[in-house]
Amino acid sequence: MHHFNYDLTERLKIQNPLQLLESFGLKPGMKILDLGCNDGFYALAALKIVGPRGFYYGIDVDQVAVDNLRFKLEQRDYKNYSLDILPAEDFLLKDQKFDFILLVTALHDFAKPKKVLKNLRLMSNSNTLLIDYDFRADIISNFGPPQNIRFSLDLASNIIKQAGFKHINAAIYDQNYYLIKAKV
Repeated sequence: MHHFNYDLTERLKIQNPLQLLESFGLKPGMKILDLGCNDGFYALAALKIVGPRGFYYGIDVDQVAVDNLRFKLEQRDYKNYSLDILPAEDFLLKDQKFDFILLVTALHDFAKPKKVLKNLRLMSNSNTLLIDYDFRADIISNFGPPQNIRFSLDLASNIIKQAGFKHINAAIYDQNYYLIKAKV
């Protein structure tokens, strides 16, 4: 489920995907998992950063959004990506490890966030960086998810910890978002 009720131009005024991903720690050659990728707001920036030696894996439940993302990537002739359509709770690749896991405005939407995070832990290597960038629960805003489904910074941090991630750095990012960076 996606809660952005403003257009792309407006969203780009608030979020610059390239700058955000670089500030989060995405680097060339990394293998990134974008869980809740929607139509790929971060995908093109991620692929630009990771370059041809890196890899982008996008997962979402929205068929139309993923099809739109696939079209964008095909138009730009990207080859180093994979996209799947399924609930986050059902996603587990036991033989794959990701360097960077991106959860942007998604954790609050998962039916079983603890299960999702435990699966993500299983797909992490010793240097994996997990990013949870989501709407603050303590701020009422006219965009984003309903207030009653938002996670507080403490709740999100605790769920991430319970899944086996450590070295958690959790902070208010700006007037609308919190940012959690976690490692295994």
